[in-house]
Amino acid sequence: ASWVLSEEDFFPTPGWMNQLRLRTAYGASGVQPGTTAAVEYYTTAQMLGESGEASGLIYTSVGNRELKPERSTELELGVDGTFFDSRLSTEVTYFTKTSKDQLISRILAPSLGTGSTTRFENLGEVRNWGWEAMISAQIIQTDNFGWDLQFSGSTLSNELISLGGEPNIIHSSSQQSREGYPLYGWWAVKLLGWEDKNGDGLITWFADPAQNEIIVSDTAEYHGYSMPRREFAVTTGIDLLGGKLRLTGMMDYKGGHLVYNNSERIRCASRNNCAGLIDPNSSHYDQARTQLVRLHPSRSVGGFFEEGDFLRLRELGLVVIPPSSWVSALRARNATISFAARNLGILWTKYSGVDPEAFGTTGNAPSSFQAFAPPTYFTVRLNLGF
Repeated sequence: ASWVLSEEDFFPTPGWMNQLRLRTAYGASGVQPGTTAAVEYYTTAQMLGESGEASGLIYTSVGNRELKPERSTELELGVDGTFFDSRLSTEVTYFTKTSKDQLISRILAPSLGTGSTTRFENLGEVRNWGWEAMISAQIIQTDNFGWDLQFSGSTLSNELISLGGEPNIIHSSSQQSREGYPLYGWWAVKLLGWEDKNGDGLITWFADPAQNEIIVSDTAEYHGYSMPRREFAVTTGIDLLGGKLRLTGMMDYKGGHLVYNNSERIRCASRNNCAGLIDPNSSHYDQARTQLVRLHPSRSVGGFFEEGDFLRLRELGLVVIPPSSWVSALRARNATISFAARNLGILWTKYSGVDPEAFGTTGNAPSSFQAFAPPTYFTVRLNLGF
């Protein structure tokens, strides 16, 4: 539903406002389980009985006759506006989405004596919420020159509300999904601090508490999100020569998450090319996290979850409309020539590794392990219309 508020008689529409619209949307959807997820089925096997071998059946899937679709509901609230003779437009949206009866592969007890180790059950509840916004402006527009600018951004948070009484999901040694926390969060024994007790300028772990110089948590603790919570982009375009030449550019930012610097963790845990190990001028933080992963009994990787915020020059482009004589020579009605360069480099980052988008592993547990930054590439394209 939407309501054009600016068209109401009671609304005091100023002269610089063209339109103001309020909108809302609500929807529900489902995710069906696999076609055989609820079905019990068997396979033949040779059994050894009192009278010798005999043919029999064993479970390959215990099934779940009460299995039902995963259900999601989403609510959106937004406001759109256009201003200054439609040269400026804005969109702002808040959304919240809840998924219930999530399909989770539950581990079965070995004492069941089946050949199946898991089965799908409706156990989980997850909530996602955030904001999306866009501002678009036609700053200058003349016959021979134009300049437009667009800003877009979004935020995203999520929480695992319930696992239906089941234990926490351990995805890996450093990633878990726990009730009350985000999905696929980073978890490990946490480096809480350090103190150079002997004054030698080096941070060292000792088994003796009186000498020990690093402070850590007793158990694994939550460190942060593994996926970006904030994403913003700025896009601009300049039109020249009456629109026959257009220059474009885009910068984007991602942040609010932690990147697992697995390459540095490997160096510091088991090799000898780690700055925190061999460089006496390295920061106390680098020395402390090296001691934690190399010598502390927990061998915790908690010091290698780094802030992944970055600003990247994502793309530069050029679009040219060739002279009509060129187009006619190609027997075409119209034509454009496009040049683009993408992934042109990091302008700023908090991450100490090669690149905050250099992932050696992907999926729900991205980590930077002996990987390259996204490649810079160039494209040339000719579009013809007939």
